[in-house]
Amino acid sequence: MSHPTLVVLVNQCFHDEKCAKKSTTPQNLRAHLKTAHHFVLPNQIRRMRRYNNNSFCYLRNASKDECVKIHFACPCCVAHFEALI
Repeated sequence: MSHPTLVVLVNQCFHDEKCAKKSTTPQNLRAHLKTAHHFVLPNQIRRMRRYNNNSFCYLRNASKDECVKIHFACPCCVAHFEALI
């Protein structure tokens, strides 16, 4: 049985390479995307929470441990990604 991947989620702007603003919450990232980059996002987003599961164990704080991966969180849903493209 494999262990879940340890993940720290980062809320970072993905508009372009020049803007790499990091936010402490998805709400702050959505506000940044709306005001700085004129994104049109829903006013109300159904509140969702990421729960630990068989694939991922979510940590609150970054770690220097190599087994902890950094993923970029979507500000509108529970998806997260290893890289911003």
